[in-house]
Amino acid sequence: REEKEEKIISLLKELEEQGSALSQITREREEKEEKILSLSKELEEQGVTLSQLTQEKEEKILSLSKELEEQGSALSQLTKEREEKEEKILSLSKELEEQESALSQLAKEREEKEEKILSLSKELEEQESALSQLAKEREEKE
Repeated sequence: REEKEEKIISLLKELEEQGSALSQITREREEKEEKILSLSKELEEQGVTLSQLTQEKEEKILSLSKELEEQGSALSQLTKEREEKEEKILSLSKELEEQESALSQLAKEREEKEEKILSLSKELEEQESALSQLAKEREEKE
């Protein structure tokens, strides 16, 4: 009977130790579950934040893309206007060159006419001088 009592006491001790170990394991499990819940909540909050940040970034990208498209369109328009102005400049330069050529030709013709006038004036002067001489000679003969 003593042996059985000792055995019972021993078994009760073991059972108590196992109960204590089980209690410790349960406590650790509860702490881990709380930690998991806390981490899950944190992860969920970070997910929401990440989702918000992603959405904000996507909106910013869309906004910048739209701006870039508008700037590209404006640049295209400015390039087109520049090309038109360059064509106009070329056209005006060609016109100016033609006008300068015509002006040069007119100046040449004017110079030729002035020379002709000078030549004719000289001839006229010579003729007037000759006429004057003839008139003088005629007067002398009369």
